[in-house]
Amino acid sequence: MHRLALLFSPLLLWALFLGTPARLRAATFTYESPVEFTASGDFNGDGIQDFLIVDKELGLYRIGYGAADGTFSNTAALPTGIDTPTAVGVGKLSDSTATPTSDRFAVTSPLANRVHVLSGASSTYNPPRAVHALGAGPDALAVMNVPGAGDTVHEDLFGSCRYETSGSPTKFRQIRHTGATYNLLTSVDSALAHRGANPVELTSSSGVSHVALITGDGTPAETLLLFRPEAAGAVSVDSAPLGATNHRYIHGRFGTETFATFLVYRPASAQVQALAIQDLGAGNYSFGAPV
Repeated sequence: MHRLALLFSPLLLWALFLGTPARLRAATFTYESPVEFTASGDFNGDGIQDFLIVDKELGLYRIGYGAADGTFSNTAALPTGIDTPTAVGVGKLSDSTATPTSDRFAVTSPLANRVHVLSGASSTYNPPRAVHALGAGPDALAVMNVPGAGDTVHEDLFGSCRYETSGSPTKFRQIRHTGATYNLLTSVDSALAHRGANPVELTSSSGVSHVALITGDGTPAETLLLFRPEAAGAVSVDSAPLGATNHRYIHGRFGTETFATFLVYRPASAQVQALAIQDLGAGNYSFGAPV
């Protein structure tokens, strides 16, 4: 039996059943294990959360469509068209200029040199839309709104690429999505490759306004970065050194606190770091000291 037939991971169960539906809709977080990506979204537009699993070796995916009684109807394993994917994002990525009523998902990897945007509206295969605007060797990807000039009802792409030929080969890029097109909005040089990009909510009232990701793919130490996307260019908010390699993180408000906490861990390690968001005033934030 292929591992895609194993429908649930602990983090997926946590996301689907312990998080509130409103929070899941506000920030669609992609969870990563050594073998797969998992995320939630309303892929068929019925107002009920579904789940997505993407295999990291073959690039196959399954969607489990949620029903009102809490059960799921699962698709067969279908191809994303991206071998060995390194990033998955979910959001309002419709091909129409009309206001989107369902989610789509985006998949990429450096070897593919493109992003595939796929519809999960039905249990049958739908050919992906290929997006090349993120650049050569895309490695990290988040789906979220970039506010400011040119903003639309659609969500945009924030990510990085590692094989560009002008300036630094590694760049942060923001892609404006209009429904009809995906266009490069801003591009900034970076020194390292990246992974684990996700849209994040820092406070109970801010909505999805920032993106987090990890640097240091293949380097002795890693760093958790926090950015605020803006149409004029992504603003670097703060960073937290993690040490070692192969870190993962989740984030959320795990009680009644106003500000989010990032839980950083390494697979197969018992150690977890808690980084609480600190309010610096005037809309500025930072990571607190690790606990």
